[in-house]
Amino acid sequence: MDDEYVRNVIAMTKGNNDVGANHFKNKGLRSLQRSVGLSNITFRNPKQLNFIKDDDKSKTMAVEVDRNRFDKVMRKIAYGLFYFKFNQTWRYKLGIATHNLVTDSLITDPIAERIQYYNKLGVDFPYEGSNQEVFKYSFLHFTFSNHKWLVMKFYDWFEVWAIPKDSSIEPSLET
Repeated sequence: MDDEYVRNVIAMTKGNNDVGANHFKNKGLRSLQRSVGLSNITFRNPKQLNFIKDDDKSKTMAVEVDRNRFDKVMRKIAYGLFYFKFNQTWRYKLGIATHNLVTDSLITDPIAERIQYYNKLGVDFPYEGSNQEVFKYSFLHFTFSNHKWLVMKFYDWFEVWAIPKDSSIEPSLET
């Protein structure tokens, strides 16, 4: 159920491409109809948001996201991709960062804010993936760190970073 939960959270996020919207309409809504439990955790504490963009008033709904559940699924994906790409276990605990989820005070996590700075510089990552409209990823090696970082992008918009924690020596799905 955790995988479906995270897929639904990502697919229903405003800003995704048409493939993401269609995945939510077709697969996401069907999964929510099949499982009351999934529906309850997906739409926990809904709030209506009103916003103005380019002089157009718009409304959308925000829901509370279970970040522990979300991050655990992202770690599973990250560890799997690392093994697929490098044929070895990623031997670090991973921090998960995304600017696409905010706190109830509309604040993004500070790591994601710093990463957004690099995104604004127009750096184009060499993405891999067989269906890049749905999912693509890139492992990055920075000169200031001896570790690889992973950037994953879902539906051309929802970006998640997996960053090794320097002090760790064993992989873990928990924070």
